[in-house]
Amino acid sequence: HAVLNQQSFKYNIVMTSLILFSFMNSRGYADISKQAKQLAHELQEKGVFEGEDEQYAIALNGFKELFTHTVPFYQKHHSVESSLLHLMSRHKDYAILLHNGEQSLLKVQFLAKNLMLKEEKWSEMNKFCVSSYIYPNDTTNLMILVFILDFVQRNYLKIKMMFETKN
Repeated sequence: HAVLNQQSFKYNIVMTSLILFSFMNSRGYADISKQAKQLAHELQEKGVFEGEDEQYAIALNGFKELFTHTVPFYQKHHSVESSLLHLMSRHKDYAILLHNGEQSLLKVQFLAKNLMLKEEKWSEMNKFCVSSYIYPNDTTNLMILVFILDFVQRNYLKIKMMFETKN
């Protein structure tokens, strides 16, 4: 549902590009976070995040939340849905905040925290979000980064070697 709303794709493109360029400049998987933080601060100085600094705060700290919590959670549970709920419970989704208000965001975070490992309750969470017109756009886009980071972590050397042989 988040992808089908009428949000701009700027956030998704900027965040994905940050991860990909950070990977290309990295010396190892752990270095991606440092590279992303540095690149995000350069973009902030150029005004790319103007008026949206809070939305891009996760990039400005090098995607620490994704590296330290969400990617390991995804790798442990092998579930897209529970990982999305895990991320929703921890991340301040500005699309929800902007369109639905702080009370809705807090309720979604509370529900996500309590339901992330209760698969039988996920449809209730979905019904609540749909009936309240709540679409976790930012969190959904961050899950794309989780998949990229998981893939990169598992295949770092292979991918790096492929880039180096083509240069």
